[in-house]
Amino acid sequence: MTDDKLLVRIDERTRNTYKLMEKLERHQAEQNGYIRENMKLSVSNKAFIRIICGVGGGLLLVMVGGFIAHLQGLW
Repeated sequence: MTDDKLLVRIDERTRNTYKLMEKLERHQAEQNGYIRENMKLSVSNKAFIRIICGVGGGLLLVMVGGFIAHLQGLW
């Protein structure tokens, strides 16, 4: 092959590599957005679960206390 043909092939490969890298970067940015949104939902779900557990735990304590008081004839 001549030097000109080799340079043309190298130039084509360079352009193809650059285009593929651009596609990968766009895809990665899109995935990062999805991951960020899912992390936000996960954090809000964890907070909601903590609230429910806190309320549920307090309610359970009151119910057990009421049951024990009922057994002892205090209520």
